[in-house]
Amino acid sequence: MKVCIYSKSDLDTLEKWAIQYFSEVPKRPIQRRVFNEQVFDEKDLGNMWKIVPIKDNDYLDFYWIVPGSSVQYYKMDPAKIITHLFGHEGENSLISFLREEGLATELDASRDDEMNLFRVINVRIKLTPKGFENYKEVIGYVFQYLRIIKEQGHEKWIFEEIKQQNEINFKYLEKSEPVDVVTNLSPKMLYYPFEDVLKLKYFFEEYDEKFIKEEINKLDIKNLRIYMISKKCEPDCYLIEDIYSIKYSVQQFDQDIFELYNGNIQLNPKITKKKLGLPPKNIFIPKRFDLYYEKNENIPDEPIRLEDHKLSVIWMKKDNKYNLPKGAAYCRIYSKEYNNPECPNSVVLHLENL
Repeated sequence: MKVCIYSKSDLDTLEKWAIQYFSEVPKRPIQRRVFNEQVFDEKDLGNMWKIVPIKDNDYLDFYWIVPGSSVQYYKMDPAKIITHLFGHEGENSLISFLREEGLATELDASRDDEMNLFRVINVRIKLTPKGFENYKEVIGYVFQYLRIIKEQGHEKWIFEEIKQQNEINFKYLEKSEPVDVVTNLSPKMLYYPFEDVLKLKYFFEEYDEKFIKEEINKLDIKNLRIYMISKKCEPDCYLIEDIYSIKYSVQQFDQDIFELYNGNIQLNPKITKKKLGLPPKNIFIPKRFDLYYEKNENIPDEPIRLEDHKLSVIWMKKDNKYNLPKGAAYCRIYSKEYNNPECPNSVVLHLENL
């Protein structure tokens, strides 16, 4: 058993509480269960699932099932590189390309470790109606971007950028709710050294080019599931899930999917001039965190108006309380066309593509 106590009290008091409330918990000679079962075999992977959701949204989900746990190399998990590159939204990114083609509006990339037995790399794409009708194009562009990651994702500058960003994020980490902290940390103490659990999410310390290549290359069509989630899939869904009665269907990938994966089908963008590629080097990662202000500067408590134009106004409130190298920018848009249902969506898409 592991316990995490979070309080403003001093260490002596925390130790007293730990003894008072937990010393009588018996220590039993119980070995932590280790799972060795094979959860997925060949017939469970390499297939397309169609699912009818409750909400009226269209998604295309890519799930790569990678054997083994990341616990042993938590200080340098290559999955962080994969999700970083897939989830990038700026120049050369997959989502900016899909948006300009009118195929998708959102993309989220994540990773998870299941039972210390296998890992899941997930790329979820929210499709437009055009994207749903042309879902194989979207699949093809995802595979095209995966090839780019396999060819170039191991480069050291990518590793260094993620490492620098993680160090900054950890150094200036904001406080969380105590109940969230303790419930998050205590189970991790079963698997990781207690001195590392606070920084666990932000470790990225040991660059190993060969190992990164090997892990990235484990993302293959043979260990991939694709989920197509849409109410429009209902005519094709002939099975019913036992617990929630969700309609679905599952079929092995057809020949087109294999051809797209192998790059044998030429995809020609119809709208965008953008090219898929790695993100450009981030020249905005800060090296210094000095605050630029005069010692006797009298900072007003109210925001000040920096600029005032015919169509826009810029306000700024200088920090005079926390004195941290952080900033936040907010944009509020007023329009007479707000009642037009297409207006907000067009504005959001334009801003996301900047």
